[in-house]
Amino acid sequence: MEALLQSSSVPPPRAPADVKGSPRQESVDARSASPSVIEKELANLVINETGEQKYIGPSSGFSILSPRGLAWIERKTGSMRMKTILQTIQRAGPFWASFRIGHQWDGDQSARFDLPSKEATTYLVNHYFKCFNASFPLFDRFVFWELFERQYSNNPPTKRSWFGVLNVVLSIGCITATASIRTDIQTRDPFMSTDMSDWPWRFFKNACSVLLDIIFLDTDLMGVQTVIGMAFVMQAIMNPEGAFALIGIAARLATSLGLHRWLPGFGLSKVELEQRQRVFWIMYILEKDLATRIGRPSAIDDDDIGFGPPSGEIHGEGEIAISLPSINYNKFYPFQRMCTLAIIESKVYKELYAVSSRVKTASERLRAISRLDAELQEWKENFPIEVRPEHSLQCDPESRFPIIVLHFGYYHCLAAIHRVNAHHELWLADVESDSGSGSPENPSTAAKRSDRGHTSYSLCLASARSILHLSVTYLDDWSDPRNKLIWIAPYFPVSAFLALFAHMLQSPLDPRAAGDQILMERILGCLNRVITLEDRSIVQFLATMIGELFVIARQHVDNVKARLSSPNSQQSNFGAEKGEMNPIPQGFVNPLTEMVSPLPDTTTPSQYFPTNELVTSQPHTTNLFNISSFPASDQTMGQNDNTLADFPDSMMDDPFFLMQDYDWDWSY
Repeated sequence: MEALLQSSSVPPPRAPADVKGSPRQESVDARSASPSVIEKELANLVINETGEQKYIGPSSGFSILSPRGLAWIERKTGSMRMKTILQTIQRAGPFWASFRIGHQWDGDQSARFDLPSKEATTYLVNHYFKCFNASFPLFDRFVFWELFERQYSNNPPTKRSWFGVLNVVLSIGCITATASIRTDIQTRDPFMSTDMSDWPWRFFKNACSVLLDIIFLDTDLMGVQTVIGMAFVMQAIMNPEGAFALIGIAARLATSLGLHRWLPGFGLSKVELEQRQRVFWIMYILEKDLATRIGRPSAIDDDDIGFGPPSGEIHGEGEIAISLPSINYNKFYPFQRMCTLAIIESKVYKELYAVSSRVKTASERLRAISRLDAELQEWKENFPIEVRPEHSLQCDPESRFPIIVLHFGYYHCLAAIHRVNAHHELWLADVESDSGSGSPENPSTAAKRSDRGHTSYSLCLASARSILHLSVTYLDDWSDPRNKLIWIAPYFPVSAFLALFAHMLQSPLDPRAAGDQILMERILGCLNRVITLEDRSIVQFLATMIGELFVIARQHVDNVKARLSSPNSQQSNFGAEKGEMNPIPQGFVNPLTEMVSPLPDTTTPSQYFPTNELVTSQPHTTNLFNISSFPASDQTMGQNDNTLADFPDSMMDDPFFLMQDYDWDWSY
């Protein structure tokens, strides 16, 4: 424990004698490369055999795949199988963009593909504005159509950035097109009768052909819009590296145009000022979301933004009906809520996951979690009840896409706030002077941290279950092209799957394990059906990977149950190290005595891929969707459950010490 505390403390200033080559420096270098130090790291640097690299920070939902998480999995299962799987992933082609799309680059960045006929292009553009721009108003419809009409005239626009804008619109339109829409397009333009899966990439390459011009020559609003649209395309084809790089470029271009400020009096009309504001906030939403999901710092300074998110409708667009007109006709504007949520996500990364946050005391971090949780709950409570997270959706199916995006964002942000407490790495630092014993009326800081460790992981688990429930309930409907915008970048369901995977390893006897397995199996079934998408290799890769994880978790549960049912099995308890006999809480298994034999190599993930029977089976009777099904915080105000008071300190060091569903109150 002392070593762990020292490892996360701020290193002392280097003495003048500590120069390169000195014995002290060599000792530090050797220590930094030791496995014991690496295994404390919740970030990950993945390097393949050709030298390509990816950094995934601790704020990502994939932090369980970090050295720290892998070491924990190995301790829980007694097997190195997970590490072997990750080594395979590291070498796997689909994990790297150079494998999936490298063959599509011919090195000639000036090459362009011909545009479709005006009729087919008009059909795609209309589909884009209906499907995508209604939720993310990247383009002004009237300005776009004026330039579009000129494109098919004798006087086409000459700006290079317009060519980029037109092609990103066509690319996103193709990506979100269903089979029926593609058939309609092909009837309008026989030239597009070839494989439609190639067309999004062709239009994207057309946009790429003017990227250097946009960066160095055409510094205008359409250039920023083009790069933002290209980032959306990269995210859609599951290339987060490309999306992150492009949105960073867009952020620099946006600030070079002053999009982060409201600038009246410089010859811009109010309509132009409002469009600049919307473009900035769309860029902000995508950039902050990507930064949090990948675990990397943002390129946007929140302290230098001169206006708030836009409100109200945009030329009659941007609003959705949230209830039947005969009952209570209301309008809701999801874009504004997306902006506000992105602001909260930015605060979460800065206050809980940035390197500077590690120098805070434990109490300061608890207060930060409390403050961010309260801000997120206030954001949620301002939703109409019909579309509020933690409640069933009551809106027009045509309007469902932005609401589901907001629900995913809420659960992901909630988990990000509390994961830092449940995964603990920031709690290894200072042991404060106020962590001594306390009375029931005034519990100690350590007791508060213990109780809040329970509630934090309860919230993380509830969020994961809700994300999976949303996915299997709404996203498995291919008649709605908007669903593809979420599924083709399946970060949310996969990260939620990983959270339940970790929970099954920690608490294999949890009464809700059966319901969790059903959700996990259904997500596997959904992923297998998504293999009809353009980029099949990455979806097959993801399905195979989480299938392997499901094998590990399911067999771990079976092994623990078999061992406990054995006549010779003896249950140990958490107080054994102290010579005490403390009862084990229901659903917990002592991780210190839970080491099982390695999983047999003959087991294949295909054995556990969901069949039709699994996919159509009824959900678990537990309410998996509504977090509000847990007791409200005002019902437990002042209560202090010290179930873990007698647990060894080393148990609380485990980054995936998963808790049961306890009452919570995060007021501080």
